[in-house]
Amino acid sequence: MAKNEKVKTRFYITLLFVICLVFFLPFLIRPDFLTTRDNDLGRTYIPLFSFIRNSFFTYKQIPLWRPDQLMGEPFIDNPLSSLFYPANLLFLIFSVKFASVVYLFSHFLLVGIFTYLLARSFNFSSLSSFAAACLYVFSTKMLLHLSAGHITMIAAFSYFPLVFLSTRKIILQSESVWVVIGAISLTFMLVTYPTIFYYAVSL
Repeated sequence: MAKNEKVKTRFYITLLFVICLVFFLPFLIRPDFLTTRDNDLGRTYIPLFSFIRNSFFTYKQIPLWRPDQLMGEPFIDNPLSSLFYPANLLFLIFSVKFASVVYLFSHFLLVGIFTYLLARSFNFSSLSSFAAACLYVFSTKMLLHLSAGHITMIAAFSYFPLVFLSTRKIILQSESVWVVIGAISLTFMLVTYPTIFYYAVSL
């Protein structure tokens, strides 16, 4: 029975991967379709992530201060920078525009995976859990944030289902591993978009 459950989980997660990949494929091929729009991604985040990349590769330093804003401003405490978020490594590996699309694709996929696992924890069928995952991934809210270029907000929202799953597991099973998973997911919410973190802890 457990083996059959693992097979179903792998199947539906793979299917989620394929669906998200098909959705983002035009943007992965032509990142400009998504990254040069007049929204928060094009106006704010592309310059911000470009600054991070240039600081590492041109000046060989962690960008703690941004001199090109006004008369200079602290960069490390800018909540939009999400400077120490692990996914920002993408911007050091790929070009900024392509990395932005990979970043968004990855977090849309995480939304689906975590929602699927959360739904399964309520004993929904695998198919129903998959449907719930698709509904969250392609919800009006997620797509509007994508259209508006809210890249770090999308990252923060992707951990909502994992926070709720962790909380549920802690209450039902009292396993310490879920305390760690919950703490990590809340930390990622805090460093990507603090407002979403406060929403989560207040629920």
